[in-house]
Amino acid sequence: MTAAQSRPTNPLPWCPWLLVFVCWAAPAHGQFASTDTIPRALMYSGRLHQGGVAVNASRSITVRLYDGPGGAATLLNPPGYTQNVSITNGVFSLEVPVDDAIASRGVVFLEIDVAGTTLTGRQKLLPALNAIGSAHAVSASNPANQLIQQIVPAGAVLAFSGETVPAGWVLADGLSYAKSAYPGLYAALSGRTSPPQCIYGEDATTFNLPDYRGQFLRGWDGGRNHDPQAGLRNLRGDGRQGDLVGTTQGDQFGSHDHGGRPHTNGCTVWHGTGGWECVGPPRAAMSRGGVETRPKNISVKYIIRCGPNDGPCPRP
Repeated sequence: MTAAQSRPTNPLPWCPWLLVFVCWAAPAHGQFASTDTIPRALMYSGRLHQGGVAVNASRSITVRLYDGPGGAATLLNPPGYTQNVSITNGVFSLEVPVDDAIASRGVVFLEIDVAGTTLTGRQKLLPALNAIGSAHAVSASNPANQLIQQIVPAGAVLAFSGETVPAGWVLADGLSYAKSAYPGLYAALSGRTSPPQCIYGEDATTFNLPDYRGQFLRGWDGGRNHDPQAGLRNLRGDGRQGDLVGTTQGDQFGSHDHGGRPHTNGCTVWHGTGGWECVGPPRAAMSRGGVETRPKNISVKYIIRCGPNDGPCPRP
């Protein structure tokens, strides 16, 4: 939850600046469920100054929660939660126990007292991850899954070292998926066209995943010119090519010279350790090497993160 910074509406001896870090905690769900449960709590941190000087002491702090900005019903029972809080260099934090009804609310209004003095008007708190903003909201009904989606969004690619694709992921094998069953993944893999469409190809009801099997991944050049032929990259699934995510390149040797040149007497001359040397009649260069040029490597599975409402992931 987030709160705007504010000052007291009336001059008071306490002059707070509240920089808030707030989040809801709720029981784990799904694959993360265990015998342990995460307690529901409103975690609140801030700074407390008195007369412009950071407080270094213990103070009795009371938190009250309401369902509106003014004249509204209190949400806590009893109405205020009081805790003796240790404050160091003005920084304090406390946890306010809350029940299911409060944890599932979209908006809560918070009021704080220090030693019986109200510091601010009611602050509107929004459900959000790390107090970044409502665009990063974490659902109280399934916080574990929503939290993971914030950290690892749909469409993220992971090099996986096991045989069995883990829950919440699908193999990047180029197969088609139903748009209706995988809306989060479809949205993540769609381009900026209007209307959006999957950059790896689609039809009326399905879309394609990228096929990373046997491929090395290369960062998008984006005008950096580390990929000198970025503009010539091959078509991706939506018919577009060039310096775009999802386009491909075939294998290629960089231009080079082995130092040989034809000699006027009909020999083939090579530059060896002893200088130029006639080694025989004209002939083609000898073939060396295997079927491809490659670094030392270990095989992994590239997997793609599904959206929160996609499924089944992995697909049977």
